[in-house]
Amino acid sequence: MAGFLTHAIDQEREQKAWELWTALYPSMNIGTLSFIKFEDFKKRLFNPQQKYSQKSKSDILAEMTALAEANRGR
Repeated sequence: MAGFLTHAIDQEREQKAWELWTALYPSMNIGTLSFIKFEDFKKRLFNPQQKYSQKSKSDILAEMTALAEANRGR
């Protein structure tokens, strides 16, 4: 049963990606946007690049503590 649900979700994602790509296609066709093949579009859409921080754990904790203090009492 779970396999059917996963397949249905994958199919829905594929359909939504196709709808978005076809909506952008006229702009790609006239040169307003750079043309990208649908398969490449899907790869970019479903595999977004992750951004990593070079901050240390203590720097992140200090920022979060300052943020929590600034929002305390709101």
